[in-house]
Amino acid sequence: MAFAIALVGAGLAFIGIFLFAVLAFLAVIMTILALCAWMKPLKLGSITVEPHEARLFIYRGLAGAVLVPAFVVFSAILIGFKINPDWWFYMVVGGYVVGSVGIAILEASNEDEDKAEDAPPMPAPSALEPPARVRHEGREPVRMKGPARSAEPFRFASWDDEEEFK
Repeated sequence: MAFAIALVGAGLAFIGIFLFAVLAFLAVIMTILALCAWMKPLKLGSITVEPHEARLFIYRGLAGAVLVPAFVVFSAILIGFKINPDWWFYMVVGGYVVGSVGIAILEASNEDEDKAEDAPPMPAPSALEPPARVRHEGREPVRMKGPARSAEPFRFASWDDEEEFK
């Protein structure tokens, strides 16, 4: 049982390391693009990066690079654990990734939800057609036009309403 838990923990650690590396690489690429769009808009195909978006991306990353290590120091003082000096690089890079790419992902998902809410309502379904009548000519079915005919002729119901009012 302990081996299975250790195996799951190791797998989760490797997934975390891989995710950290991919997001850090994405943050480097997006930071380079943001620096290119710092003064004038940068157009990449159908995507346009505006200068204010580029600045916000970098400012949020820098804020994360400062706030995450500050939170870790606060937690270390509060709980009383020692911070390994090798962790500082990963805390700063992780803070930059969380501040820049993480918030960009949250904004993108929020915009998708807003677009879904702003979409015009679906029109009410129209009245459905009566089911089609089909007859078979040989092997092929043929759709018949007009209302379905019943085998019996129409008859009015028979009841006496006058008894109710007496």
